[in-house]
Amino acid sequence: MINPDPKSPFIVWINTITIADPSSPSGQKKAQKKDQALKKAREIEAEEAKNAPNEKAEEEKVKTIRKLLDELTALTGPLFAGEKPNCSMEGKGLVFGGLRSSLYGSTMEAQTLTNIKMPAGSVPSVSHHASYATINQRRNQGGSYYILGHLLNHNLGGTGKDWKNLTPLTRDANSAHERIAESRVKNAVDAGNIVHYKVEAVYGRPKANSKDATIRDIKAEEVHVPLKLVCEANLITPAGVSSDNKESKTPLVPAGTVIDNEMGQNDADYDLTGLKRETVYLDSGDVDKIAGIDGVNRQLAQKIVDATEDKETRFGSFDALAGYVFTDGRQFTELQQKTIRSLPDHVKLFQN
Repeated sequence: MINPDPKSPFIVWINTITIADPSSPSGQKKAQKKDQALKKAREIEAEEAKNAPNEKAEEEKVKTIRKLLDELTALTGPLFAGEKPNCSMEGKGLVFGGLRSSLYGSTMEAQTLTNIKMPAGSVPSVSHHASYATINQRRNQGGSYYILGHLLNHNLGGTGKDWKNLTPLTRDANSAHERIAESRVKNAVDAGNIVHYKVEAVYGRPKANSKDATIRDIKAEEVHVPLKLVCEANLITPAGVSSDNKESKTPLVPAGTVIDNEMGQNDADYDLTGLKRETVYLDSGDVDKIAGIDGVNRQLAQKIVDATEDKETRFGSFDALAGYVFTDGRQFTELQQKTIRSLPDHVKLFQN
């Protein structure tokens, strides 16, 4: 999932980057960054060449390469100062495919993600249609089994207000998407790089059956849950700083990187009662866990996290949280206040 080619392409890609006026102070700094980037690329190449004798060693090798990639993009980003285009937005370089079965997002492609004029993204805040409401009856230790996953992450300007950018993912798949693809892209863009990014949700799950009416209804709608996400991201050298005056690319997340959206579909895999309730702490900062509480959507979960960070000290009661006024003047809506005041017993304000 890191490098499908026999030899790392990063050294070739970095060597295409030219430094304008290398004798100037700013040019000297950029030349130093380029030298450091080449050194880091050689570290990646050396790590890729290592033999991993077992699965655990392979996992550690992949973690090391991902860490080195983040370090590499931190070095290359400053080389593109003054040459970056505005971040892609819908209608200008950001394209979404049509809804799959009029329900969920299918594809997303952003030609140039940059930290220049990136549009504001948002957490999922769509009204649940009948299909998602049905599969959302499936529980996971008292919380939601499915998460509305972004095709384009909200920290990269992805909207959570339109189904075309959302699809149901298991918690494991959502975490894998963030770990394997999204975090690489976010780190590269934040560091000043230009990134081309594609995500496709692949559907086609077969229909399963059940004697239990509720489980049967859920399984009938799970045919619309994607089997996997297929991701690709490339680092771009713009023509203006390229040695041959042509844009060039190198893989950041190689084409064909698969995020499996696996789930069990035996009747025993379906928790509908939510009796196994894991304690959820509102000061944990974990938006996914808080959004897993019945009646709490990601918008409210994010706002609760924001409130605990904004206040800096503990809330003494749920009433105090519900009535909190942010330093910027924001407040919880009446509906959000009502939800906070009626949270179930397994939800706690803070960890002891």
